[in-house]
Amino acid sequence: MSVHRYRPGPISGDYARTLFGLSITGLPLLLVDDVATLAYVILIPLVTVFMLFGARTVIRHGTTIALDDGGISTAGMTRVSLPWRDLEDLSLRYFSTRSDKSTGWMQLSLKANGRTLKMDSALDGFETVVAAAAAAAWDNRLGLSFTTVNNLESLGVSMSAEEDGPEAQP
Repeated sequence: MSVHRYRPGPISGDYARTLFGLSITGLPLLLVDDVATLAYVILIPLVTVFMLFGARTVIRHGTTIALDDGGISTAGMTRVSLPWRDLEDLSLRYFSTRSDKSTGWMQLSLKANGRTLKMDSALDGFETVVAAAAAAAWDNRLGLSFTTVNNLESLGVSMSAEEDGPEAQP
C-alpha cells in the first residue's frame, strides 16, 4: 500500500491566490461605506468564487489517497473508494499555463460504480498513482482516448499492445 498527499508548494500557492482574491474583492465591501449597488453585484459573486476556491484548497490539503492492489481510496473531508476491477474510465488531461505548453499540470480522472475521483499532478507520487490506474485500465480492457494515451506516454507509462501491460519507465 502507498499513501499520497498533496505537496505543500502548490497548495500554499492556492492559499495565497485565495487570500489575494478575497482581499481585492472582499476588502472594498468591508472598508467602504457607500459601495454602489453595481459594485455589490460584481464583487459579491467574485468573493463567492474565491471562497469556493479556498474551500476546495482546504479539502485537497486534508485529503490522503491510498493505493493498493485492490483499488484506490481517499480519506479526509471526502471519502471515495474505487476498486480496480470496477474501473470504467480513465482520463489523463494536461492543462498548460503557457502558450508554448512548457508548464502546466495534469489531471487524472477515474470512474467506477457511478463515482468519479479526480486528482492532479500536485499530488505526491502522482506518477505512481497514474501507473497503477493505467494497469487497471489495461486489465479491464478499457478504451482510452488518444489524448490520454499520449499523456500517459509523456509520464513514461506505455500502453503498447506489444507489452504485457503498462509499466512506468524510470
